[in-house]
Amino acid sequence: MNNYPYIEIGKKIRHARQEKELSQRQLAKLAGTTQGEIWQIEQGKRYRIDYFLLCKISEVLEIKIPTLSKVG
Repeated sequence: MNNYPYIEIGKKIRHARQEKELSQRQLAKLAGTTQGEIWQIEQGKRYRIDYFLLCKISEVLEIKIPTLSKVG
């Protein structure tokens, strides 16, 4: 499976999280998930990201979903 899009989404989330000076644990708590799941997403190891979780992450990080999902 080509995980390139997931790696790019993960990089954008990690960058936005670091810009907000949040730890993975803090983002997870604010988004209602676990630190492990945030780590998997940021590493591109999560091939199916729940849409509602993605919405919550984008809300916490104040970035639009199209910005996250745009690859290239």
